[in-house]
Amino acid sequence: MLVGCFLMLNICVGVIIDNFSEMKKEQRKDGVKGNSLLMTESQSKWIEAQKKIGTQKMFLSLKELETYPEYRKRLFFFVNDDRFEGFIMGCIILNSIVLGARVYPSPGENYELLLVVLNYIFAAIFTGECILKIMAYHWNYFSDNWNRFDFLCVCATIFGLFVEIILGYKVGALFSAVRLFRVARLLRLLRFAKGLNKIFNAFVLSIPKLLNVAAILFLLQFLYGVMAVQLFAKIQYNNLNDKRGNFRTFYR
Repeated sequence: MLVGCFLMLNICVGVIIDNFSEMKKEQRKDGVKGNSLLMTESQSKWIEAQKKIGTQKMFLSLKELETYPEYRKRLFFFVNDDRFEGFIMGCIILNSIVLGARVYPSPGENYELLLVVLNYIFAAIFTGECILKIMAYHWNYFSDNWNRFDFLCVCATIFGLFVEIILGYKVGALFSAVRLFRVARLLRLLRFAKGLNKIFNAFVLSIPKLLNVAAILFLLQFLYGVMAVQLFAKIQYNNLNDKRGNFRTFYR
């Protein structure tokens, strides 16, 4: 394991990184466009455009804000206040803890009732936040991807409560999917934690590179699949090499 796996793998990775650095130096000397060897010129332009959009995005300009009624101005400053955002972030964390506090078998009816009441309270808070922001931003609310994500989470929660309370249905798989939407609100922490936000943005902007690398890995897997069919298709079923694990067809 140490010699055959880790040592050889590290040697291969080291050689690849060394050659990659040399090729990048040559690229800079030649003045080739694009900021990475793993991306095409169009992918590099897409990344630059995403960086500019991320730094210049704005819901409402101050000039537009002056023309709105007094109540809308107050709502705008209220929903953009750091204390309001901190309160919502705290509710998101607490809601996630409540969703993870379910115990099987249940300690008792009172415990289950407490969890249900807390879930209803958090659902009301997030719905109220969504309504306040829509009243403040109007259609500009949907110009931001995070707001669209919040709106989707709120709609999923309302739909789940409607089916459970009004219609009286309790479908396990359905409500598990709804709970997933509610837990996904934790991703909003990326918006306010600057360190996490930088890492997340770096991950998003590296998707073109990852796709190109994934294409190479898929090509290798394809070649291995073809070779396995040619070499091991005629091996008889035995132990792990059964009808579910064999090389008799390309699919397998």
